[in-house]
Amino acid sequence: MTASIHLAHRSWTRARNGITAIGTWLHEDGRQRPCMVLIRAGEEGHDHTDPCVIPLEGAWRWSEDIGDGAFAARQIAHFMQKLRMSPSKRDFIRLGIFIHDCLDDLLTMPVRGPGMPNAVIAEVTITDHDGRTQEVELVDDV
Repeated sequence: MTASIHLAHRSWTRARNGITAIGTWLHEDGRQRPCMVLIRAGEEGHDHTDPCVIPLEGAWRWSEDIGDGAFAARQIAHFMQKLRMSPSKRDFIRLGIFIHDCLDDLLTMPVRGPGMPNAVIAEVTITDHDGRTQEVELVDDV
């Protein structure tokens, strides 16, 4: 399984307290899906950048209403290490609030990023009243 993220293709960008959150798409096994990527501000192109990724399907875990608080706490601690943040309680809370503040942006992203073809969902043969046929593809343009 090969996964990649192209930070040049983004739906939104937010920055706070030295951390940048980017709404982009995770490319994996020939498909893509929305995700949030956290990096240190100003380090987008650096070789030592270790992005923190929250895929769309895992966004529910960060919800205050239905989420998994223990999971979120472990992820925040892990993200703090990857982002080379100080292990302070204050920074822990700030990062958690920042992630939570970006969830609506993640949830409202388009399913496909720029340059991705629409998925063919059906092939249809249309026959007119004279018996002529035409084949067309129906595509999902979400």
